[in-house]
Amino acid sequence: MKVQVEAFDEFTAGLDAVADDAAYERAVWVAVERQPLGANKRDAAAWDVTLHAGCVVLDGSGGDYLLELSIECGVDRSTAGGDNGGTDEAAELRHRLVEYCGRRGWTVRPGRVFT
Repeated sequence: MKVQVEAFDEFTAGLDAVADDAAYERAVWVAVERQPLGANKRDAAAWDVTLHAGCVVLDGSGGDYLLELSIECGVDRSTAGGDNGGTDEAAELRHRLVEYCGRRGWTVRPGRVFT
């Protein structure tokens, strides 16, 4: 089963409800995805940036589930006046997640968990 949330605070609230030893390998997996806006990657002048985070929650009764967060962080523009607003937002959220996991004694690992 997968529980999908779309807000950072919802994700951390979901993690707060998880006992430390119920998080698989005491880890949260995080990935930043960049998708071109336009025809293809070669010609793209703008990129949609999304942060994905997931934690596999182990339930002793066999009701394991994936708590997953997907947040659209914004758009990076590679034009003359462009900026990396999406990447900057994703980096800030990842940093907040690293701090959260550090307080719990968990690790943040690269990648995504799929169901």
